[in-house]
Amino acid sequence: MKNHRHDRLVFATAAALLIGVSSAALAQTIGTDSGVNSTSPEESKNLAKHKLQGLGLTDLKLYELKHGWGGTAMQNGKPVKVELRVDGSVDIR
Repeated sequence: MKNHRHDRLVFATAAALLIGVSSAALAQTIGTDSGVNSTSPEESKNLAKHKLQGLGLTDLKLYELKHGWGGTAMQNGKPVKVELRVDGSVDIR
């Protein structure tokens, strides 16, 4: 009887791990050609604005690029061009 409980525990643990690993693998495969998880364009733009605002940029005017977001902003009272790539890198000129 003790072996049956142990076997059930081992089976339940293995099943839980398998389901967890399968879910993680599925989540990693869902995405766009660029490898970024799919979000609506509006959500993506809002995330980009939030990240850029966190860098001290204001008056953001963004447009979608093939590899991220680009646009203009103000930094320390001066106009700048910005680019936020899908890999998270930011270019401010």
